[in-house]
Amino acid sequence: MPAYQLRRSILTGIWPGLILAAVTLSALAFIFAATVNSSPCANAATTCPVGDTETIASGLSVNDDGTADGDFRVETFTEANAIFVDASADTAAVNVALTLGADLFAGATPSAGVANQVLVSSGPGASPEWGAYNPLIYSNATSADNTRTSTTTVASLSTPWTWTGAVNTVYSVEILALMDDDSGGTADMDFTFAMPASATFNCGVNSSATGAIVTPETGSSGTEVAVALTNATDAFLVHIRCVVEVAGTGGAIDWQFAQGTGSGSAVTLRQGSTIAVREF
Repeated sequence: MPAYQLRRSILTGIWPGLILAAVTLSALAFIFAATVNSSPCANAATTCPVGDTETIASGLSVNDDGTADGDFRVETFTEANAIFVDASADTAAVNVALTLGADLFAGATPSAGVANQVLVSSGPGASPEWGAYNPLIYSNATSADNTRTSTTTVASLSTPWTWTGAVNTVYSVEILALMDDDSGGTADMDFTFAMPASATFNCGVNSSATGAIVTPETGSSGTEVAVALTNATDAFLVHIRCVVEVAGTGGAIDWQFAQGTGSGSAVTLRQGSTIAVREF
């Protein structure tokens, strides 16, 4: 066979084979990529098989369509329902033994219409116990001394102790006031709350100073509570505990103080005094 015919035979036999192999490999690669990139859970009825570790870098939304049957459950080694979100009941439970499709809280549900409830106790096989949650909604500490001299007009602190009282809400207020009184007299400090007209307070006071005990006293905005600081010529602590109840009108609530008697001897609320407000 002449050389040119041999070369043509080799080329016509090899090139079509190479082209066919390339097409076949491309098709296999496409099928493999489609298989790998498709979600294995797209049509899963109950359980989605995943690896030992899954990392989600850009957020995760569960039951994004908001369907009533889109429950969410997390299982641990011994607890089948460590976290369970019941989509139809709009409720969630943590580490509670549940009967799926039955009572979510096994007969111990949060009281209807009562806000701010928290799971007090629970456990596998035990009915959960719900109780009131008393969150800290405001706190502050004085960063500088606040001094009152020759004035009985109550006023806000240099950095006011103010929070917003919501309608029909009750607050507990605890103040730890580090005081310094130079007069050693009686009724040397008055305090009050400037607050909405619908709000009232009930306060009790005790202290390390002699005579600084006030039995529960009630009042409304501007009502002054007199605190006796007899023989208190050095730094001492005044512990003020109040219940503030806001009725039909909400608004700012501001703790204020002044001298009980207009003396030239200063009464000082020292740096580091604190207020803590919780909502019932």
